[in-house]
Amino acid sequence: MMKPLLTSAISAGLALGVWLALDAAAADKRAVQEMPAAIAETVTGPRLAELESAFAKQAAAWERSCQSLDGLREAFNAASDAWARMEPFASGPLSRKSRRERISYWPDPRNAVTRGLNALLDGEGESGLTPQNVADASVAAQGLPALERLLFSQDGSSSAPDALSARECAVGQAISLNLRTIAADALAEWSEPEVGDFAKIRATLAMPDKAVEAASAVLGDVATGLRVMEDRKIPPLFGGKGVIPDEKKAESWRSHRSARDLLLNVEALQAALEAIAPFAPEAAAAANEKLADAAAALADPNDPNRGVNVIAAINNAKYYVVDVLPGELGVALGFNSLDGD
Repeated sequence: MMKPLLTSAISAGLALGVWLALDAAAADKRAVQEMPAAIAETVTGPRLAELESAFAKQAAAWERSCQSLDGLREAFNAASDAWARMEPFASGPLSRKSRRERISYWPDPRNAVTRGLNALLDGEGESGLTPQNVADASVAAQGLPALERLLFSQDGSSSAPDALSARECAVGQAISLNLRTIAADALAEWSEPEVGDFAKIRATLAMPDKAVEAASAVLGDVATGLRVMEDRKIPPLFGGKGVIPDEKKAESWRSHRSARDLLLNVEALQAALEAIAPFAPEAAAAANEKLADAAAALADPNDPNRGVNVIAAINNAKYYVVDVLPGELGVALGFNSLDGD
């Protein structure tokens, strides 16, 4: 009698173990379904709203007066901070209508920003500077890099313009209004009930396959952000891969924001990984530890090993995001996410 009972107990135990494993797998799948909505609610959405607010305040500063260049530079830096905090999140409304390029056209190896800005400056008063004129102008001349050229020295020296001409003022006002419109339209598309980006992401909670696709896109944003930093933003500042540093090839070098923009990009990815952590604790924590090392190095300009430490930390973080996180989350990382575009 004991043997059948023992066999039954073993079978029951095996069945229970299989059921628990399946239940744990189902719980993991549900967790991954929740990840895109969690990131949209805590990271992407709030940062897009902050971007819209910062661009609106910058436009208001230009509308008030062009006489206070210090005030305009302060508004520019606040707007640039908001953009750097949002920039790594490539999907969503900013990926449409060339909004990313219109906000910040960089890299710019052929100096398209200056050429486009000069075309806008070639006129009198407010002629040719309606919102539609600016929206139809060169993509390169519609955003923050064009404003940077109006407000800061063209050779990166400490000297900077102490006044703007009437035409420069009118152009700056038109570009800032254009930026406000771009951000407002993006936020409206994100927030629109039922059909907006956030509503669609929330809807994936009830659609497992769509949720996995959305989770893959979220992870792709993080991976792409790291790739862009490694391939484009770090070399002009710190060299690497046989590249000699050249500050004038760096992003926002005229306003001396290059390292700050990079630091804010890192902090943005840290925020995303914190939101991912509940769904993939070990890999997300490991990646974030490396990003913390990068942030510490970027925040210390006196560190003699600053560049080496930044390069190593970003590369190590990328390993966890690209090679470890997808497996822990149970999602694929698409090739296009690593193009750096």
